[in-house]
Amino acid sequence: VRMRWRSAGLVLVLGGAGWVALRPHFDPTAALVIVGLVAVYNAVLTVVLHRISRRARRSRSLMEVFTNVQIALDLLALAALAHVTGGGGSVFLLFFLFPIIAAGEMLIPAQSFSQAAFAVGLVQAICWLEFAFPGLRVHALPEAWEQWMSDGRLVGLLSATISFQIIAAAFLSSTLAGRLRRRERELEAACGRLAKADELKSFF
Repeated sequence: VRMRWRSAGLVLVLGGAGWVALRPHFDPTAALVIVGLVAVYNAVLTVVLHRISRRARRSRSLMEVFTNVQIALDLLALAALAHVTGGGGSVFLLFFLFPIIAAGEMLIPAQSFSQAAFAVGLVQAICWLEFAFPGLRVHALPEAWEQWMSDGRLVGLLSATISFQIIAAAFLSSTLAGRLRRRERELEAACGRLAKADELKSFF
């Protein structure tokens, strides 16, 4: 939740700087509205987190549901930002990696890969729907990029590359997180054995 506040602020700063420097081919109003909605739902999530934090300590499943909801909302927000800022040519498609990495660290592998599959579906939808139905575009692309996004082979290459990066990020983050959790359990077990050994020594 705290990281989302920082991310929203970073998007505003970088987006504003990029708009001034590059004058991209889209209306920033829609992007600002989406960032505002992110701030609203993050405020709601903050309140919900405070209310369920005590219950979540006793229920791992409750915190997993809360985490999955947060990540899914973030992916939808990124998809909306990508759609209004260039579609398949938007830099926000690369931002999909960050929620997926977070999912790999906080969720079990099955849930992490489910979020990755959802992200891949969103990326494919953005790229291919705007390719098949140009009228869905709410932005104007530079001429060279417009030609690129009108070529099905290049759209396929772009969407496949980003999808591969998402899946790779899910695999690497969940694998590393799994190893760290396993090491943590091993250390806890070792500490338990040492504690029992010290307890036995105290009898002699």
